[in-house]
Amino acid sequence: MKNNMNWVQRKVYLYNVTFGLYMLDWWERFLFNALLVVLMWFVCYNGVRSASEFCTRFVTVISPHVQGPQIKIQQ
Repeated sequence: MKNNMNWVQRKVYLYNVTFGLYMLDWWERFLFNALLVVLMWFVCYNGVRSASEFCTRFVTVISPHVQGPQIKIQQ
């Protein structure tokens, strides 16, 4: 557990130093992180929507060519 906590603390420290957050107050860091979370949500949400639309179009265009011969069952 101690090694994992040290790893997490190192990653938080690296994040703060990389983006220069160590010199900000707590509320400025909160605003920056909130904006970052909203931006990431926006990117992920629109990425999923675009991927879904792409897959739907891909399946509707490709499926007639991939189906193969139709087997008719006689009654």
